[in-house]
Amino acid sequence: MAQIDTTSSVPDHKAEGAEKRPYALWDISIETLKIFVPLTILLTSGIMGFLYFDREIKLSALETSENSLVELGRSNVNRDFEVFISDVSILAKSESLERLINEDTYGARTTLANKFLIFAEDRRNYDQIRYLDKSGMEIVRVNYANGKAAIVRQDELQDKSGRYYFSETFALARGEVFISPLDLNIERGQIEIPFKPIIRVGTPIYDLIGRKQGIVVLSYLGERLIGRFDEAMSATSGHAYLINNEGYITRGQNPDEEWGFMFDNDFVFDRKYPNSWSIITGSESGRFYDKNGFFTFSTFHPNPKNRNQGADEPTRSWKIVTHIPTENYAFASLKRLKPTLAFFGVLLFFSGLGSYGLGISRLNKRLAGEALRRSEQWFSKAFHFSPNMIVIADISDGRIHDVNETWLSILGYERGEVIGKTVFELGLWSEPRQRLKLVKKIMREGNVRDFVGELITKDGGTLSFLFSGETIE
Repeated sequence: MAQIDTTSSVPDHKAEGAEKRPYALWDISIETLKIFVPLTILLTSGIMGFLYFDREIKLSALETSENSLVELGRSNVNRDFEVFISDVSILAKSESLERLINEDTYGARTTLANKFLIFAEDRRNYDQIRYLDKSGMEIVRVNYANGKAAIVRQDELQDKSGRYYFSETFALARGEVFISPLDLNIERGQIEIPFKPIIRVGTPIYDLIGRKQGIVVLSYLGERLIGRFDEAMSATSGHAYLINNEGYITRGQNPDEEWGFMFDNDFVFDRKYPNSWSIITGSESGRFYDKNGFFTFSTFHPNPKNRNQGADEPTRSWKIVTHIPTENYAFASLKRLKPTLAFFGVLLFFSGLGSYGLGISRLNKRLAGEALRRSEQWFSKAFHFSPNMIVIADISDGRIHDVNETWLSILGYERGEVIGKTVFELGLWSEPRQRLKLVKKIMREGNVRDFVGELITKDGGTLSFLFSGETIE
């Protein structure tokens, strides 16, 4: 397009505020905060969400791990029980024992003792294997110690009629099995030192005509069971406990807390964690959080369901418990929190720098827009209120896009009559060749100054003009 002016130049108009004003600190701060505050809220929400879900994932993994450990501990304990229940049944049905019951001779006792000896050396799990008659007197006994089994001499056999395991086992019916609590071995009225945890497993013995003649008792070395329990629970993130049904700790965090029932003291798990223990005893298994930490537990019932066991008889159940103090998993979360906060601080720092840069950029765009609007306003005023005739038209076909008021006034047209029309449709040039010459000069040189030509007014008059113009995109 070409801008054609009847003068050689347009007057220079300056308006107030035309000069680019410098950035004010307040403007930069406001623009920066407009970006930084929402970004900070977004980052904070993201970090908090990450920490929350990270904690939930870790707690879920912790709960799953502890539950698996408790079930593994219960499984290991149960496997040992299955073995010695099977063993006592095997010995109770042996031919050597049947022969002794029907014919109590020295030879029969020797044969049974050798049977017990071989069995003890093969299993290596039993401190003692005994046959007691119906009076509670030991008839045959084999001891196992330091990797070797030995038959006890006749003059060293003891009367066990006063021990609870004899009376409770002898009261059972054929095929039923007694399992004692896990306690410490007592020899000649004294707790054996060093401590020797023992589980006694017994079953009654009958003769051929169905009369009860005595019991077979195995004294299982509980240290082996405890060792397997410790091995199973070694991966716990806290402390593992093996607790009897009365709340006494048989295996725990502190040896001074163990075997309280053997020494007539009142140190029970209930005393250490009373509220927690009430939850543990109220269910077979589960997990929960309380003020003391995170607990996972399961219940193991050692005693088989004997036929004469009453419904109201308390079962000798064990609780397998892991306890993770609150500070343990809270500290694990804190360790994760520190690097996360450090990363968050780095993000905030670079977010601040980015917000500052974007703020400056937005100010530049805003000021550039304001400058453009002012420039357009200046151009509009210069265009429309210029005392010279100004027209904007296509070079190719002379189609008019805009004219100023002076142009309309001098040539006698209304704006609606000329906008969108070509100079040929309006018949503006008295000599069209003059326009062609003008266009060629503009196309060649990009502008023209003081070109002489004649235009025809609306009423048919002819006016001479000096044309100045240049191309615009």
